[in-house]
Amino acid sequence: MWNLIKKSTKKEFEHIRDGLKFISSDVFNGIGAILSLLTLISAIAVFIILLVKNATDGGYEDIFKNIFSIRGNAGSFYSMPYFGLLGALNIMLLLVSYFLFFKNEKIGFKILGAVPFLVIIVSFVTYFILMRMYAHGKYDNTSEHKRFVYGLMIAILVSAAISIILLLFREKVMSRSCLRMLILSFAILPFLTLCLENIGLLIAAVVVFIILCILIKGDTAETQSSTSPEPVSSQASSSGSAPAAAPAVPSYEAQQKAIFEINQRYKDGCAAIVKANNEVGAFMFSQKTQNEIAKLRKELEREAELRGVKGKVSIY
Repeated sequence: MWNLIKKSTKKEFEHIRDGLKFISSDVFNGIGAILSLLTLISAIAVFIILLVKNATDGGYEDIFKNIFSIRGNAGSFYSMPYFGLLGALNIMLLLVSYFLFFKNEKIGFKILGAVPFLVIIVSFVTYFILMRMYAHGKYDNTSEHKRFVYGLMIAILVSAAISIILLLFREKVMSRSCLRMLILSFAILPFLTLCLENIGLLIAAVVVFIILCILIKGDTAETQSSTSPEPVSSQASSSGSAPAAAPAVPSYEAQQKAIFEINQRYKDGCAAIVKANNEVGAFMFSQKTQNEIAKLRKELEREAELRGVKGKVSIY
């Protein structure tokens, strides 16, 4: 568990660092990195403010008299103005994730992602209109109308779940940063605030955390020992042949550079092919133009595979 926390923290800081570093060449990833940094700072600031406020309001007086009582202001994470601030930042992160998804994906995934997104928007607008009509007495609160409203709510929830799952699997960098910030803002820090403001709960949380770390570490060690490869025989070692090394995974910086360069070469190459064949503005390209673009696409696909960004480039 501790390794999972360290890994997630490391990924988040790498995302912020690389996004700020390449903001001039990748503006929207840079904006996302800035929003992630602002969300992180804001969440920690709220955490500190609530702890200080609890201390100054006498929250730690006689804390050992009833050690297992639940007290404090951890619930303020879910009330204004803190909820509004952190919620707005997380929503902006989600919108940047959606923008990068539609910007970088192939046309098929763009359509697949647009369908639940449009369902959410239409359902929200319809729900808002119905509530306004109900407030002005133009919409009856009948069982049939209730079922329609419940149907809208279900459509919103299902579409949101499909859309977010698709986002997490395809737009991995920004959407996962958004998920990490959401969990930090409305799960980890509120729980940590509750623990720090209640000594009994803090002790219980520490004990549970230690037990979980021991169990997970034991399971990992057992799995590794059971799946460890057989020792190489002396005959194989004397032959001088060694197993091929696994290809190195490109860094985030190298991947972003490769994606940008391949996308730009495809865009410029297609424009040059169309211009050379005098088909600028044509309703439909000739077979010759289509063949040349397909050849360019295959070359860039091979390069994308060699540079470790296959499936991440927009050359379709």
